[in-house]
Amino acid sequence: MAKAVPAIIYHMTTEESHAVDDGDDGYKPDCYDEEGFIHTCTEPEWVELIGARVFPPEADILLLELDTARVRAEIIVEPAKDHWFPHIFGPLNRDAVLRSSVMVRDADGSPVFPPDWR
Repeated sequence: MAKAVPAIIYHMTTEESHAVDDGDDGYKPDCYDEEGFIHTCTEPEWVELIGARVFPPEADILLLELDTARVRAEIIVEPAKDHWFPHIFGPLNRDAVLRSSVMVRDADGSPVFPPDWR
């Protein structure tokens, strides 16, 4: 069963990865060539959960809010571990980014979704 693509999705990266000059192709995270798509989430809770799992505690996580209507590459919502995640199958055009923020961490070191984005 296909799931509809939500209007807003979130992608986590690092400032270093996002700052790489990509010419006209668009942004691709470090794992893109290996995985073939860009990971995203839709819910703030999942952003925090996955951010804590994927990024080491000392990493500054850059959170990107994306307008899916502006994303030029194909987006497919796919199941993974009993949840659905939008995957971007192609480079991310930078004009699809509505805003970005480095995620703060709580006292335990877990990343926190920007409160003013909720």
